[in-house]
Amino acid sequence: MSDLKVAVGGIRVSAKARPASSAHAENAAGFHAWFVGIAFAVYSGGFLPALRNYLGEVALAPGSQDPPTTVAQSAVLLILLVGYALNWRRIVPTFRYGLPLFALLALIMVSATWSQFPENTLRRGLALTSCCLWGFYAIALVGLGRTLRVLGIVMMLIAAANIAVALALPQVGLDVAPYEGALRGVFAQKNQLGSIMGLGSIFFVYAIYARKRRLTSTLMIFLIAAETWVSKSATSEICVALMLLAPAVAMVGRQGPGRKAIVCYVLIVGLLCLGGLSFYAPDQVFDLIGKDETLTGRGPIWEAAWQAVRARPLLGYGYNGFWNANAALTQDIWKSVGWNAPNGHNGYLDTVLQLGFVGLGLVMFIVWRIAASAIREWASSDRPEAFCMVLFLAYYLIQNITETDILEADSYTALLSLFLVALGLWRAEHARLRAAAREASRPRPPRLSQPAEPRPGLRLASPKRGSPAARPQQSAE
Repeated sequence: MSDLKVAVGGIRVSAKARPASSAHAENAAGFHAWFVGIAFAVYSGGFLPALRNYLGEVALAPGSQDPPTTVAQSAVLLILLVGYALNWRRIVPTFRYGLPLFALLALIMVSATWSQFPENTLRRGLALTSCCLWGFYAIALVGLGRTLRVLGIVMMLIAAANIAVALALPQVGLDVAPYEGALRGVFAQKNQLGSIMGLGSIFFVYAIYARKRRLTSTLMIFLIAAETWVSKSATSEICVALMLLAPAVAMVGRQGPGRKAIVCYVLIVGLLCLGGLSFYAPDQVFDLIGKDETLTGRGPIWEAAWQAVRARPLLGYGYNGFWNANAALTQDIWKSVGWNAPNGHNGYLDTVLQLGFVGLGLVMFIVWRIAASAIREWASSDRPEAFCMVLFLAYYLIQNITETDILEADSYTALLSLFLVALGLWRAEHARLRAAAREASRPRPPRLSQPAEPRPGLRLASPKRGSPAARPQQSAE
């Protein structure tokens, strides 16, 4: 590095100048981090619906195309492809850790052959592919820890924007009938706000667990809890309530693997008790969460959708090929339930409708692979990122009971890709360490020492006269 000499107040100061390559690398890393955050904001589905609400446009029918969203996602995909072309040596090696995800994407694209709306299947499949490619890009060029911190900042800005829009433009920030007065902020509907903000609470719980900005993260969790309560999204309220307890549970589990096992046992038993209570005393549970026994009309939708599943149980109706305003089956369900449901309000049911039980099996295999590796990593090494993955999967599985966030081109799919690749890299790292440890512990044969032989042409010096070696040895007699 070259020295720079600068005169400051008559004193010459010498400093080391950073090489141009280092400055360029830092600028590139900063760009990658900001792009990852902006792309995640686009995947969250916010801001553009608020603009549509401000212009007074009607809600989009299921299966229809939203031009602003299509343009935004196309721009993200274009930048991703350029990033892949410029950094393929760093990104492509991570592909081997996402093979189950690629298998799922292949099934989605092939489903266009039996979909009633193949153009819609391919278009939405391309958007879903963009979300998956984002995960590889973020891991390879930004890193997991920095990506999670950037996503926390994005969620902080979205939470602030929700409040600002609701205060400045109530006709945009507050929902309309039949959910009049519920907070929707920069999103199209209250349930979408609750889903994304509940997801955002995970990043702040992660920050608390990692001992980073604890005060700010705690305040943000309570702000998110307030927003989900005002949004009147029951499922998100329950999930955020669990997130409020997560820091305390995590600190208990941090004492060692035994405590972690106890925490997991208590959580599993608690969920089973909640499920049993919902089965044997549904009225009390529904009164507690402020819902009726049909879960705001979801019961009839599930029943009608299940009848459609029975007709095509193996491969379904194609990706995004069922819930469409032009589909006869969709219109029949709308007539039977009395309202135009945009989806089945159940991620598992909608996955079977689109890709059959084959598709649901692939999704659950990916979830199981992430869950098994994340829990093992959290128990053995206490990585905060592994704890974040465990929280995400718990939220993901609960949220999809009453909402559809599986196989959507949204933030959930992007995080699923991110965590799948990160865990693959961790497993590869552990495998290398185990191989190095085995090599180090392997017994080696002893090396036999042999007298050194004189090199050719080397003349040995004779002992000097008068030295002990030159004196004649006396006999012992």
